[in-house]
Amino acid sequence: METRPLLLSTRRRSFDELTLESKWQTRNTLSESKPVKVKYTRPIWWPLAVILGQVLLLTLSWGLFAAVRSQGYISVSPTLAKALQKYPQSKTYVVTFLSSSLSAFSSYLFAHAIRQMILVHLTDPMTVSTLRFGISVSTRSPLFDLENIKVLVVTGVFFLATLGQTASWSSLLTPNDITVYIPLQGTELDFSSEALVSQFPQFYGTIETYLASALLSVIDASGSTSAMAYLGYPTVLDYAGLAYNGSTGGIFPSMVKIDAPIANRTNFLTHNTSPLPPFYTSYNITMSQQGLTAAVSCQDRSGRLDATSDPPFQRLATQAEIAIGNDHSTYTAVSFMSACSGETEHTYQYLSSTNDTVIALASPQNDTSGGYMNTYTVIIDSQGPRYQDMGTMVCSVSPQIQNMTSYYNGRFVYSEPDSAYAPINLPLNSSFFYGTLVEGIRFGQGTTRNAVGDVIESIRTDQIAGNQPVDYLTLWEAYIRGVVEFAGTAMKWHLAAPSDGLLRLHPPSNLDMIKSTNGTAITTTIGWQYRQLASFAVLIPSTFVAVASIIIVLFTAFWNRRIPVQHAAFDPSNPLVLMAAASAGGMGNIFNGLTKEDVKEGQKKKVKLGQVGGKFGFVQVNTMSIA
Repeated sequence: METRPLLLSTRRRSFDELTLESKWQTRNTLSESKPVKVKYTRPIWWPLAVILGQVLLLTLSWGLFAAVRSQGYISVSPTLAKALQKYPQSKTYVVTFLSSSLSAFSSYLFAHAIRQMILVHLTDPMTVSTLRFGISVSTRSPLFDLENIKVLVVTGVFFLATLGQTASWSSLLTPNDITVYIPLQGTELDFSSEALVSQFPQFYGTIETYLASALLSVIDASGSTSAMAYLGYPTVLDYAGLAYNGSTGGIFPSMVKIDAPIANRTNFLTHNTSPLPPFYTSYNITMSQQGLTAAVSCQDRSGRLDATSDPPFQRLATQAEIAIGNDHSTYTAVSFMSACSGETEHTYQYLSSTNDTVIALASPQNDTSGGYMNTYTVIIDSQGPRYQDMGTMVCSVSPQIQNMTSYYNGRFVYSEPDSAYAPINLPLNSSFFYGTLVEGIRFGQGTTRNAVGDVIESIRTDQIAGNQPVDYLTLWEAYIRGVVEFAGTAMKWHLAAPSDGLLRLHPPSNLDMIKSTNGTAITTTIGWQYRQLASFAVLIPSTFVAVASIIIVLFTAFWNRRIPVQHAAFDPSNPLVLMAAASAGGMGNIFNGLTKEDVKEGQKKKVKLGQVGGKFGFVQVNTMSIA
C-alpha cells in the first residue's frame, strides 16, 4: 500500500476558536480522526514575568549607572573599603557570583521569551529552517551556516550578547581603585600688589632679623641643595615641616585644612570646596601658587678686575697675630673692596690661617626707572689653594615673581615654573635677599676653610658620570638661585604662617595684598566612578538582551495571545522534548536521507504542532487551502 506524508492546511484559525477540527489524510489508518476539543493557556503570566524580570535588571544596572554619573563617583564605606583591601579574592568571588547569577537569570528570561515565541509560531506552519534558527537563538549558540550569512550574524550577535552579560555585570558591580579630584581654595600674600609694596617697609626689619638668625644654616643648605638638584641628584631641603625637592621655588607652604568651613581670607589656609571621600588610600595635592625666583647670570672675571675696572675690585690683606696666654697664632685678615652706587664698600674681614677664603659683596646696580633697585651685582672672590680654581666671579641677580605649580605628596613638595606665565620683576625692596646670600657665605667661613666653597668644590668634583660637565659659574648660578628662592619662602612663612605669622596675628586692613590660590586634592579610594564612554559601553550586552527579551514578548503577545494547553510543555531547547515531538509520526517524510542535499531540502518544508493519532507532536503541513 502506498504511503503519503501527513498534510495539514495552512488556513489560519481565529484566536477565539475553542475547537480544532483537523482532517488527517493518510492511507495507513483508513479512517478520519475525530474532532479534538483544545483548551488554551492564559497568556498573562509569562509575558509579565519576563518583562518584570528584565525591567528589574535594567533598573538595577541603569540605576547604578545613573547614580554614579550624577555624582561623578560613589565610594564604599571605610569598613567595607578596608575589608576589600584585606580580602581581594573574596571581593572577586562575591562580584563574580553575583554577576553570574544576574546573567543567568537574564539569559533564562531571554530563553523563555524565545521558547514562547516558537510555541506561538508553531500553532501555524513554520519552515524547519526557521525552527532551527529559533532553537539556536533559544540555546544561545551560533548557527554556523555559511550559506546563510544573515542567520550566522544574528545568532552570533545573540551569542556574544548573552556571553558578555557576565562581564557586563562584573564590570558594573566591581568596586575598583578610583581617583577622585577635589577642588581646593586658599589664600596667600600677593607680592605684586601695590598694597603689600606700600606696607612692606614696616615688615622689613623683622624679616631681616629672622633671616639672619639660626636660619643661616638652612640658607647655606638651600643653595647647595639647588646646585646638587641641577646636576640631577635627588636632594631635599627641610623647612616648615615640609621637605622640598631641589628648591622651595619661593612658594608659601600650603597648609590644607580638610573639611574646614570657608574662613576669612587672612587665615592663609587652604580648604576643600567639596567633601573628600570617607576613605582614601592616597592623598596628593596640586596647587597653583605665586613663587619667587631669580634671574642669575655669572661671569668669570679672574685676573681682569682692578681698582679702575667695572666693577672696581681690590683685594686687601692684613697680617694679624692673636695671643691666647703664651700661645701666639698668625692669621691674615682677608677682605676686598668695590664700589656700590658710586660709594666705596668693603667686605667683612675674615681671619684665615690658610688664606682659603670665599668672600662675597652685593651692590645694587644703577637703576633710573624709579622705585627699588632690585638688580644687584654680586662679586664672589675665592682664593687660597683650595678655592683658587673658582677665581673671581661677577654675577647679576634679579629677583622675580614666577607662577609655580606645586605638588604636595605627604610631607614632600616639588615645585616647577608654570610655563603659561612669564616671570615679572619683584617690585619690593629686595636687599635682604642679597644680605642673606652674603651672610650665608660669611657664616660658612672659618679660619681654615669655607663651608660654602667646600660644597661647590665637592659638587663639581662628584658629578654624575656620563653627564655634560658643569663648570663653577653654572653651579654658583644654581646656588644663588636656590638661596633667593628659599629666602622668598622663609619671608612668606614669617609673615603668613597660620600659627604665628605677623599678618596672621595682626591681619592687614587692606585685603588687596592677599590673593586667592587654587588647586586640586587627588585622592585614591575604592568605589565606582563615571568614565563616560567606558561606563556606558559595559551596559550594552545586558541592556541588549533585556530589551530584546521585552520586544520578543510584546511581539509574540501581539501575534497570538494563547497556545493550546497540550503544547505548553514543549521546550525547543530540550533535545528529549524535540525527539518526543518528532516521534509522534508526523514528520516521516520531511527528510529523505542524511545527506547534505536531503537535509537542505528538508529545511524548506513546513511543520507545526498538532495531533497525530492521539499524540501531540510535529506535523508536516502542505500549502494548499482546504475548501
